Amino acid sequence: MATQLIADATAAATSADFDVTTAPVTVMLSYTPANATLITRTQTFIDMKDAAGNYIPVYTLYGSEKAVQLAAPGTYRVRKQETTYAVGVDRSA
Repeated sequence: MATQLIADATAAATSADFDVTTAPVTVMLSYTPANATLITRTQTFIDMKDAAGNYIPVYTLYGSEKAVQLAAPGTYRVRKQETTYAVGVDRSA
């Protein structure tokens, strides 16, 4: 079952922090099937929080990929750029 990090929308958005512990977490784009071929230029940034509380960009998820698995333990957040089509971000539970 997936958990919504960012609701499907065209506006830029930043998720709340979420933790990766011992089990890997999959971060995936959320969109209507009609938009599947239209979101290839979407860029979503995954940031990891360091010990001082700063966010460090660690991965860019492109619309052509649709999903990525995070295995390194830590605290993360996701930032989505403004898009032409409604796109959101989910994560595995």
